[in-house]
Amino acid sequence: IGRSIALRLARDGADVAFQYRTGRREAEEGVREARETGVQAIAVGGDISVPEDVASIFRAVEDSLGPPTLLINNAGIAPPVRKFEDVTEELWDQILEVNLKGHFFCIREAVPRMRQSSGGVIVNIGSEMAFHPKNQSLPYHVAASGRVMMTQWLAIHLAPDIRVNCNALPENENADMREAVLHLGFPAPLFTIDMEQSGIGRVTFTRFFDCLEPAFGHQVSGQRAGTRTHGVAGKYPVARDAQSEVI
Repeated sequence: IGRSIALRLARDGADVAFQYRTGRREAEEGVREARETGVQAIAVGGDISVPEDVASIFRAVEDSLGPPTLLINNAGIAPPVRKFEDVTEELWDQILEVNLKGHFFCIREAVPRMRQSSGGVIVNIGSEMAFHPKNQSLPYHVAASGRVMMTQWLAIHLAPDIRVNCNALPENENADMREAVLHLGFPAPLFTIDMEQSGIGRVTFTRFFDCLEPAFGHQVSGQRAGTRTHGVAGKYPVARDAQSEVI
């Protein structure tokens, strides 16, 4: 999904940064495909659960593409543990360090860089399991719920210069899903925080890329997705007065 998002952004004229931990070959393939569209693209390795790695990732992206104005937090792990009896402290730490703390570490690096430029947008890729218990482990569900609350808090406290969204994707990351992302073909649940109503929101539906429309003016960077919008001619202008949203 992250690769599809990055390539769609590249097709729109955005430079992209693919971050990977172990999938170097896949990231480099994404870079090659993105460059074929005429944009700049790089691949950067690192573990987002390690703060020092995240800082290094963002320095590399900024050195190559400039400061980010759009961050896509797409990294996540889902160890095959289903039963309560099999949930260990080690499993809790492993999942939360990547699926929740890792997203925070990336946001922590992105926010000051966004503020130094013209604002930006953060999109945390979420899960429907934040709202409905299913067949993943307990820590996985808790991390998914945590991303939603983190998004809501950040949406309020980083507004209006930085919009924050969490896109709760269905749990079927197959070829059809990736194709749907790439071609903007699926609706995603959207929880909108209305700043004028003290954070009381409403539920509606939107396509994934709709949340980016008032989003970034220069660059995106994140797990397997990143861009700088040089040459996009205002397609994604930064909106100073845009509402912050949770998808």
